[in-house]
This record gives sequence, C-alpha cells and structure tokens, in this order.
Amino acid sequence: MQDIGCNVAPVIPTSTNEAAELLESHNIVVMGGTTPGHTTDAVSVALARDCGASHCVIATNVSHVHDSDPRENPEAKPIEELTLAELAQITGNEPLGPGGSAAVDPVAVKWAMEASIKLAVLDGRDLSRVEDALEGRPFVGTLVKVD
Repeated sequence: MQDIGCNVAPVIPTSTNEAAELLESHNIVVMGGTTPGHTTDAVSVALARDCGASHCVIATNVSHVHDSDPRENPEAKPIEELTLAELAQITGNEPLGPGGSAAVDPVAVKWAMEASIKLAVLDGRDLSRVEDALEGRPFVGTLVKVD
C-alpha cells in the first residue's frame, strides 16, 4: 500500500498502545493479536480505548447479536439495538476458553463498558455494512449503546 501512496505504518505493532502511537503519524496501521487468549473482539475494543475512540466496529460472521445462539436455536431472533449491560447479560462474564465463541467476547464487552465505547456488531463479510458503520450511517447489524 505504501507503493500507491498510502500512509501505512512501516511496522506491525505488538500492543494496542503501540498501535495508538503509530496512528498519530500514519493513516493505516495493521495489527494482529496481542496477548494469547485475547480474541480479536478484545483487541479491537482495547485499541479503540487506547486511541480514545467512542465507537468500535466488531466485524464478525453473523448479521447481528441474537437473543440466543442461532447455531443452537433456529428461532433465535436478531437484535437491532441494545445496551452494553444487556449485551453482557447475553454473553456472560466468563472469558472464552480455547475455541470458544460468543456473539461478542465477554472480555471485550467488559472493556467497552469500562471505557464507555459503543459497539457496532455486524457481518464483516459484507463490506458495505462495515463502510456504513464506519461512516456513521445506519447499518445492518446490532448497535450496542452505552448505558
């Protein structure tokens, strides 16, 4: 991307603090996981927190947060909007174990609550949904508001 004139950080940060510092002088920072056991949800919320962001997009492989696990309950209903406290009731507060999954990682929900960060949970395979959420437009997915 540097070849086409994008202001991309020349290194891959190993922490969200390092990524936040790189974002002060670069438009694009690419990073992976940080601490073993932390999901990409948790890393995303930590990066939003460390950058002072008020919103975080959680791009996943489902369209919405549901009222129950759609893999186990074919009648699970998608939720358009809820609060972080309501999301915490759905996800629980136990960290995910290896191979575990939830609508949103409970650690990420906890950190979002502590930092008052709104979440947009959406199907990241549809880039128009991601773009809408990033641009602040209505999007297909779940808006998770601060209590």
